[in-house]
Amino acid sequence: MTGAYRARAVGQKSPPSQAAEFQFALSEGTWETLDGFLKPPEGHHLHGLPERGAIGIITPSTGDRRTTYLLQKVVEPGPGDVYFDGQLKFHPDYTLRSINEAAEVPGAGLIFIHTHPGSGATPSVPDKIADKEELYDIGLNLGSEVPLAAGIVTDRPNPETGQREWSVRAYEFVYPNSSKAEGKRRTGEETGEFTHATAVRVVGERIKKLPTIRNATGPAGTGGAIDSEAQDSTVELWGERGQQTLAGFRVGVVGLGGVGSLLAEQLARLGVEETVFVDFDYLERANLNRSYGATADDVGKPKVEVAKKVAERSATNPRFTAQAEYGSVVEEDEEYACLPQLLDCDVIINAADTHWVRYLLDEVSHAHLIPVLDGGTELIPNDDKDELDIGSRSLISATGPGHPCLECTGHWFHGDEEEGVIHDREPDAARGAGYVQGLDDGEEPADDGEGDERAPSVATNNGLVASLLALRFQALAVGITSQALVGSQEYDALFGTVDWQEDSNNEKRITCKEGCDRKEALARGDHYELPTEPDPTFRKVLEEHREDDQQQKTTPDAKEQTERSVFQRFTAYVGRLVNRSPKESSQ
Repeated sequence: MTGAYRARAVGQKSPPSQAAEFQFALSEGTWETLDGFLKPPEGHHLHGLPERGAIGIITPSTGDRRTTYLLQKVVEPGPGDVYFDGQLKFHPDYTLRSINEAAEVPGAGLIFIHTHPGSGATPSVPDKIADKEELYDIGLNLGSEVPLAAGIVTDRPNPETGQREWSVRAYEFVYPNSSKAEGKRRTGEETGEFTHATAVRVVGERIKKLPTIRNATGPAGTGGAIDSEAQDSTVELWGERGQQTLAGFRVGVVGLGGVGSLLAEQLARLGVEETVFVDFDYLERANLNRSYGATADDVGKPKVEVAKKVAERSATNPRFTAQAEYGSVVEEDEEYACLPQLLDCDVIINAADTHWVRYLLDEVSHAHLIPVLDGGTELIPNDDKDELDIGSRSLISATGPGHPCLECTGHWFHGDEEEGVIHDREPDAARGAGYVQGLDDGEEPADDGEGDERAPSVATNNGLVASLLALRFQALAVGITSQALVGSQEYDALFGTVDWQEDSNNEKRITCKEGCDRKEALARGDHYELPTEPDPTFRKVLEEHREDDQQQKTTPDAKEQTERSVFQRFTAYVGRLVNRSPKESSQ
């Protein structure tokens, strides 16, 4: 593990003022803790104050075009830490304690959050003055590059939205001796400029996008466009507001094979406004039996381009866009690293079958507060009975805050831990869930025409997994199936039953196993090291297609050779006529 992506994210991060989008995110558990100080119960030392507040530790999460500040922790205010003398204030000792705690978290800064008693969260002039004074001093203590922000949450819901309104502002200053100070006439707190967040994401059993005073349309905000006629049947189920909510999500799909190709179409038909497709493979003739929407004319094209075309022609959202990213999720080379594009997403659905990808996305879901859905199938033939054997199954899970991680639900596992590798990191190792395991005695393994072994795959099972993943996405986004949010669903392929995975007490598993340390990654953002390395499988595919492209450039095809041969014969014939002597011409 080189930490290449971490170094890249830190070294080339986009501050909110330079990012195309800026949002704020926190886990549902952290929101409950924060709200306990903003709306304290009777008897709490903050109860009765005209305004309440707390200081939080924040970290940056930098995608390709979106920057998000993550609330990693709320520093608990004690008696006397928060007081009101005509304006809410934090005691210097509380601020210093918060600075010291933030210094223990790599790359972390602070946010000051307080309430407004009404239904509006617009900051007052005194709010903005206090923000500059306090946050500039914090930057001097923690460093000029740390995230600094201020937030307001209303006590009462907005009459139009029915939700409490937010204001989150990211501040940036020009500090003496900083890179920003070059060519600037002024430095200091008066240089403070702020950028408004356009949405607040609360991530837990569900993901909720809450409006701010600078709400935007589409995935940059909290709701997208809908076509009431095209979406009539789904609007009947969850209403126009639910459809707008669903349309406001940007969804990433990793792996555009048998499962991912169907997901691409289903998401487009559901009315999602934006999708990001990631894959590095090319469509082959042997893929056509399970690549939904693909035709023989698509053979030889990148799978992401095929999926993009299918999704665009299936879309019901009038503003639908599909972003095709050719590359690898785990690759560290900037040219082909697709992780930044996934960090722009609100939800990621993984349909890739390698344990390495699942391991990385498991970490991403916690470190960057982006829910990840994962599904795969393992089919085991019983040669004696000529049918599937016991243990043939599909698994569908969600991971992230409020969910057990994919490692604890058995979606991925470490191999030789002494070597520090994931089970199938090497290109020739077993692929894991998602493919049929085993062959009949004496049967030759299928290949792709180039000698590479291909594990069998069945379109019907892929379709089942894709549909269950899409249903889980609906549950996360719209919330119409509250009992189908948390846990791992297991489809027994032999008996045709669907059950929830159980823990050691024979109860539905809704938490990680004892001793799991994945929660330590929660909201750590860019500075949490992710397992990116050179991806040998991707680089092999890339090199093969580079060689094919070069060969096509240097070797004419049959038609070109025929045309060249005819032209050469014609040229030779004309040459002979020109070179004939007068005597020869008269004969």
